[in-house]
Amino acid sequence: MGTDYNLSKIRTLLTESFTDQELRLFCYETPGFRPVYDQLAASTGKTEMIVRLLEFAERLEFLDTLLAWTNEQNPAQYAKHQPYETQTRAS
Repeated sequence: MGTDYNLSKIRTLLTESFTDQELRLFCYETPGFRPVYDQLAASTGKTEMIVRLLEFAERLEFLDTLLAWTNEQNPAQYAKHQPYETQTRAS
């Protein structure tokens, strides 16, 4: 069994819970996410930043890290948008 993530819910969580500056700081300070920070221009908007962050986290299987951070930083918003994971059936 694997875990499938609802990226739409995670995107909404990030959009409603954090400013673009908070997301930039997360990428800068969190081990493993620096490559996302390095891709961001000063003019990169919040929506594009979130898409890049989600693509990166999904590709490298860092969504658990991202979700743990959101829960630490904004537990009320984290709870509001759950669930983020669904169990997929093995074929």
